[in-house]
Amino acid sequence: MANLKSTLLICCLLLLPTLTAIAEEKKDSYELGKTSFNQGNYEKSLTYFDKAASQGKTLPKLDYALGSTHYRLGNYKTSKTYFLKLTSNKKYGALAYYNLGLISYKDKNIKQAIKHFKKSKNTTRSEKLKKLNKKQITKLTKPSRKKWSGYASAGYGYDSNIVAAPAGVAANQSGSFIRATALANYIMSGNKTKGVVAKAGFFSSNYFSTNFSDDASLAFDISMRDKLNNWKMSYDAGIKQSTYGTDDFQRILRLTFKAKNKLDKNNELRFRFRYEDIDSLSRRFDFLDGDRQRFRAEYHFKKSLTEKLRFLYELEFNDRQNINRTTRQLNYSPTRNKVAIRYDRKITSVDSIGGEIEYRDSSYDATPTQNRADTRYVAAIKYTHNFDRYWKLRTRLKYKNNDSNEPGDIFDYGRTITTIDLSRLF
Repeated sequence: MANLKSTLLICCLLLLPTLTAIAEEKKDSYELGKTSFNQGNYEKSLTYFDKAASQGKTLPKLDYALGSTHYRLGNYKTSKTYFLKLTSNKKYGALAYYNLGLISYKDKNIKQAIKHFKKSKNTTRSEKLKKLNKKQITKLTKPSRKKWSGYASAGYGYDSNIVAAPAGVAANQSGSFIRATALANYIMSGNKTKGVVAKAGFFSSNYFSTNFSDDASLAFDISMRDKLNNWKMSYDAGIKQSTYGTDDFQRILRLTFKAKNKLDKNNELRFRFRYEDIDSLSRRFDFLDGDRQRFRAEYHFKKSLTEKLRFLYELEFNDRQNINRTTRQLNYSPTRNKVAIRYDRKITSVDSIGGEIEYRDSSYDATPTQNRADTRYVAAIKYTHNFDRYWKLRTRLKYKNNDSNEPGDIFDYGRTITTIDLSRLF
């Protein structure tokens, strides 16, 4: 028996340094993670916290550290799992609810966000945390009194094959261009969901090497907005006037109806119908006189807090004039079908990438000398960096390919457009 006790004592003494080393290593990983987190190096802190978690039983403070780090990295779904584990913890429960409120706000689930902030406020003893929760609740429940909102952007681009837009004919000429966009909204009565909103928009694009494809437009609309059950709707009436090249181009009177329904936090339906009455402002473009009708249906699916998919279908009808030449009669009243898939993924809290694939077919009314049908393919990729909630930088690479059965290949072209834009919300 004495020998057995001696043997066990020796084994314990031999294991003691190992157990101590493991405990110290675990402590070091957690402390190193905290240091990296405080320095803003969240990728590195996550590595240390994951290492600490893999070395033994998960501790509440480690769960909170992991949840906070994933939140900083924009991994909101993973962050949420850690905070949910802590809601019943006496020390971290109120903080966990506060962070769950922030995640719900990011997810645009305002009702859930308010619920979490109220739970945090009612369960904490910290006056500081109570004030933070009260501030968040007030911000989310107080109706906005801001009347004006807007958007402005300016950018630079390169076009590998400039296309004369009115006729859809490629010029086989490349060039760089600058462009600018500005939008403004003013709430005349009510609010942006139920009320009357005045809208104005400006767009301009100018090539350095040529001016035949420069265009600019100015638009004004009045939007009446309402809500019926889960449907948000708007009825818009407006006018748009534009120039193309060095000439006045078109004046368009338009009526638009839009509706959207957020089925749940991950699924949304959108519909839009627009009627346009188009008048030419130059004899060069008289063949485009007439009207256009477009119906669009969209389905938005949020795969996660960082991934979104958008499916789109659009049907377009045109009733325009023909170009009558001595030997040919050309029709410009296509019926078009368009389908598109768009994908966006947030890779960090400030950076995102995206892609788009689109197909469109156009069938023109037959004439004695023409039976035209076109198909167009579009593929695009983009990268976006958000400096803050107002400033954004976006780069985009888009390729278009148009095929037509018209003889002579005048409507066949491939085109690559590269752009970089800096924008700001107001």
